[in-house]
Amino acid sequence: MALLDFFRRRKSAAPILRSPGAQATWSAVGPKVRAQSGWMAAQPSRLLADLPGGHGFAPNRDIRWQLDTLRNRSRWLAQNEGYTAGFLKSLRRNVVGPKGFTLQMQVMNDRGTGKDENANQRIESGFAQWARRGVCDVTGRHSWLDVCGLVVLGVARDGEALIRLHKGGNPFGFQIEMLDPSQLETDVNGRPEGTASGNVVRAGVELTPFNRPAAYWMRAHVPNDDPAALNVPLRQRVRIPAEEMLHLFLPEWPQQIRGVPWISNGIRALAMLDGYGEAELTAARVAAAKMGFYRIDADAEPDGELAEDGALVQEASAGTFELLPKGVDFQQFDPQHPTTAFKEFVSAMLRPVAAGAGVSYNAFANDAEGMNYSALRATELEDRDEFRTLQHWMISGLCEPVFTAWLREALITGALGLPAGKMWKFDAPNFVPRGWQWVDPLKEVAAVEKAVALGISSRTATVAAQGGDFAETIAELKAEKALMGDLIPPAAAPAAQAEPDADDED
Repeated sequence: MALLDFFRRRKSAAPILRSPGAQATWSAVGPKVRAQSGWMAAQPSRLLADLPGGHGFAPNRDIRWQLDTLRNRSRWLAQNEGYTAGFLKSLRRNVVGPKGFTLQMQVMNDRGTGKDENANQRIESGFAQWARRGVCDVTGRHSWLDVCGLVVLGVARDGEALIRLHKGGNPFGFQIEMLDPSQLETDVNGRPEGTASGNVVRAGVELTPFNRPAAYWMRAHVPNDDPAALNVPLRQRVRIPAEEMLHLFLPEWPQQIRGVPWISNGIRALAMLDGYGEAELTAARVAAAKMGFYRIDADAEPDGELAEDGALVQEASAGTFELLPKGVDFQQFDPQHPTTAFKEFVSAMLRPVAAGAGVSYNAFANDAEGMNYSALRATELEDRDEFRTLQHWMISGLCEPVFTAWLREALITGALGLPAGKMWKFDAPNFVPRGWQWVDPLKEVAAVEKAVALGISSRTATVAAQGGDFAETIAELKAEKALMGDLIPPAAAPAAQAEPDADDED
């Protein structure tokens, strides 16, 4: 017992000082303290010294001071860097597509027993006429499809898009104007002259006490534009009421007042990767030239032709070998570029950038090498879910507000031939976004057919998933039958379900 008492005294005689909430543990090199509660990422650490502490800036403050720089750098990448330009074009192609958002009215008759086909047809026809180039836009250069594409590009590249609503200008009494986000002055803050009582301006957006936009403080022109081409003073400022503006951006936190570029967390990596690619390309060109140097032995007297500066002059021709002069040796310069790790390095750098942009690496980098059918289909479906999310955001944030404003003015002007007093009834739009063809039509058509037979899906949902309208499809089929008559071949029997190929899972 005396021996045990000796060790007990040794252990109690050297207490370990601990902070509250910490637990002592023993290791091979002695005791160490481990936090019992809380986040390890919030503990003081020299390895995390570069990260913010407990006094970080609020997001709106960061936007005020850094948005202009972020936007300018994002625009530079869109102009000069291939991956960014490809990402933006892919967004426009997949979110808007070749036909944009199709209007399908859902106005019901006064009895509520069915659709008001007359009103639906008049409104759809009127909106299609208004959406044409030269009618909907104040500049006369854009169609409604062009505007939708520019909004997607602008929000992704600049972080936000601005559309001003105008009355008049065409038989429908309504037009829109796209404004450059750089015209919304980030350096206007506080309460400048003209601010409504109780409101405050932050980064150019005038806000009510409930943080609701009341007005936008805009420059009359794009900053750094050609002064000689402008008919307004360089610093002229315009206050536009919020009722005349659509401010489109994807918020990432509550009470966010301005949008930021979607590739903001990848700008640094993309810019450095672009410079690295340029350096690697230059080095590869130098390597392909197969240059070299002549070395002259100090103890030998070369008998070749020397230039005035003492350098050996010799011309080389393709497919020939020259005999070197006495005392001269040739040393090849071969930088070995591009390196074998170039492709893997670029891929590793692009993966986090693609993740931050919200799409798969394969879609961002246009790289499907080494992917089998199952992996390709999985990433394709995930990207389509992201595009569908953006499509519905576009419908609620752009298409529906513009339609409501257009319908109000079109009813007042009488362009539709419908009573203006039933605005509440006619304001029932249904915008259908573009869809996509199936990755494997044979298998997916068989799956849809079975789902419809089991009652867990419908033909309407199937057609809508591809961007179509089931009612229009039925009308087209009826028209075809009436046109072809007896020439229509008999319906073919359903084909047997194809067995999955062994190569699909390879």
